[in-house]
Amino acid sequence: QVGLSWTASAGASQYWVMKTEGFAGCDFGKARVATVTGTSYTDPEVANGRQYCYSVVPASSNACFGKASTCACTTPVCAAPTAPALSTPSSGATDVELLAALDWADVTGVAGYEVQVATDSAFTNVVRSANSLVASAWTVSPGLTASTVYYWRVRALNSCGGTSSWTAANSFTTRGCVNLAAPTLTSPASGATGVALAPALDWTDVTSAAGYDVQVATDSAFTNVVRSATGLGASAWNVTPGLSNLTSYYWRARATDSCGASAYSAASSFTTTNICTPVVATYNANVKAPACDSVCGCDTGPTLVNGRGTLSGGVEPNQPNTLGATCTDGSTGTYHVDESIDRVVLKTVDQGLITPGKQVTVDVTVYCYGTTDQLDLYYATNTTTPTWTALTTAQACTAVGLKTFSTTFTVGAATGQHAVRAQFRFGGTAASACVTGSYNDHDDLAFSVVSAVAASPAAPGSKQARGRSTVTAR
Repeated sequence: QVGLSWTASAGASQYWVMKTEGFAGCDFGKARVATVTGTSYTDPEVANGRQYCYSVVPASSNACFGKASTCACTTPVCAAPTAPALSTPSSGATDVELLAALDWADVTGVAGYEVQVATDSAFTNVVRSANSLVASAWTVSPGLTASTVYYWRVRALNSCGGTSSWTAANSFTTRGCVNLAAPTLTSPASGATGVALAPALDWTDVTSAAGYDVQVATDSAFTNVVRSATGLGASAWNVTPGLSNLTSYYWRARATDSCGASAYSAASSFTTTNICTPVVATYNANVKAPACDSVCGCDTGPTLVNGRGTLSGGVEPNQPNTLGATCTDGSTGTYHVDESIDRVVLKTVDQGLITPGKQVTVDVTVYCYGTTDQLDLYYATNTTTPTWTALTTAQACTAVGLKTFSTTFTVGAATGQHAVRAQFRFGGTAASACVTGSYNDHDDLAFSVVSAVAASPAAPGSKQARGRSTVTAR
């Protein structure tokens, strides 16, 4: 940025800041970039290493102004920020926790900080680091080794690319080994029923713990552990992959550090639900489509695929939302006047986890322009090199407006990531799983199919049509 200041001009109630850039210098091409009432202005719209020239015009109105100031030119550079000052732990501190809390003084005007922790003062063996920290503090993670000397340093970065020098290194020594207490399980409560298939497990923090291990089993002796996690940095975990429905499980947790682990907590039990609430999918940048992990159901929600391409009034997020972005949408028309796929939801018929051989129902909500619009639904058992199999085709709209089409199919025998594709088209035929057209929309939904972990018992307005009667009308 460039900061300007000038002396006040008698009779002036405002000042026009004039600017030009590049080879033109002060000779021509000035543009008014600001009108201010004071005697200073900071121009944020500049690039490093490029010349900018400024003059200031005193004025009392648009029709009454005085002579411009002498033109002044400058070439901004990106100045490096000052280095931070380390605060805690103080240099030479001992008995520092393995998840060491590092803190340093704020540096004005910086965009972030970088931190390094090493086992030597020359930082040839950096064992922990963090980049792009916004706050002037960081808790080292994963935890460090007990009874060990470490060195740490910080530097600041600004938005234009300037970087401060590293601070002088501070040293500290981590605590020795201690006997860690076992955690206390808090949620779900022991004996809870109707628990989600991907339950959120929570337990109390343990003083001096550097991490936690968790186990989920189908028996209280934990001879059949079906889900587990190790080295968790927080005292909470969402079970993944999901569990089976209407099944009793036992879980326990223990605290860990570099010296070892505490005893496991007393086991707690819960029973999963028999009602499937589909999980809202997230956009997966690898497959370039909405996706869910192992669940009983997956839902694009009200926004993830809503709209079509760059449709006026209904631009589809992450368009086209097809595997590998290989099947594009048409962008002609207007949102909720012309065709679009608004939502895709799938869930198991028996309300349990999606496993091979399960029956799954897919609901696709579309906006129909008219009775020439048709929905096709396809299925693939591989999202990397998909081979699409038609589940249903030519499901026709019966009126103008929103309509939900439902189809039930059987999941294939292979585990892994599968996908369904909804294809909504204005006329034509289902010649393939990617029929393009100005009004056609395609959306994929990827989902995980996993092996069952335990026995899972089965659970018991229209609008007037308008003048597009044939495909050729478009």
